[in-house]
Amino acid sequence: MPTPPVSSVLLIWRPGHYDWNGTGYVWVGGQWVERVGHETLWQDGYWQRQGASYVWVPAHWL
Repeated sequence: MPTPPVSSVLLIWRPGHYDWNGTGYVWVGGQWVERVGHETLWQDGYWQRQGASYVWVPAHWL
C-alpha cells in the first residue's frame, strides 16, 4: 500500500483487484478515496457466488 497523499480530509485505501472485461481479467489498481460524507465502515470489493458463476461486488461504504 502506498503512502497516502497529503490531504485535509480523511482518506482510506481501496485495494486493487482483478476485474473481468469481457475477454479476460485485468488488474484495477488500488487508490486512496475520501471518507468524508460516508458511513464509518468500508467494505472491500469481493467476488460473490451467484448460482454457477461469480460476480464482482465493488467496494462500498456500509
